[in-house]
Amino acid sequence: EPQGQRADPITNGEASAVAELQAGQAQQAEAQKAPKTKDEAADDQVEAMWKAEEVDRASGKKKTKEEAREEEATRKKEEEEREAQRKQAEAEEAKRQQEEAEKHAEEERKEAERKQAEEAARQEEADRQAGEAAKREAEEAARREAAKREA
Repeated sequence: EPQGQRADPITNGEASAVAELQAGQAQQAEAQKAPKTKDEAADDQVEAMWKAEEVDRASGKKKTKEEAREEEATRKKEEEEREAQRKQAEAEEAKRQQEEAEKHAEEERKEAERKQAEEAARQEEADRQAGEAAKREAEEAARREAAKREA
């Protein structure tokens, strides 16, 4: 007989039973290790919570960095929009002032034309009246001259 071998072969059922027995023995050996005291169990729980918090904090920092990037991008975009609105408002105000100045200049031009037309009309009227007065005076002088001749 070769050494370490049984004369009759191991059946599948026996192999399965051996595996179950070995697994049970491993569990029992683990359970038989020195049981943890309440303090040790509490310490383990605190350490596990601390590690979980560290993981949360680390992932939170990444999230915060991403949020900070997003917030910065949003802030820049809002700032650019405000700047664009400010520039647009300035352009609109400049345009409004330009239009106001043009309107004012047009009103002044029309007023000057009106005054010039009034002055021209007054001058024309004065010239007409002077012409009529000269004509009347000439007619009067001619009548006096004619009356002198007749007399």
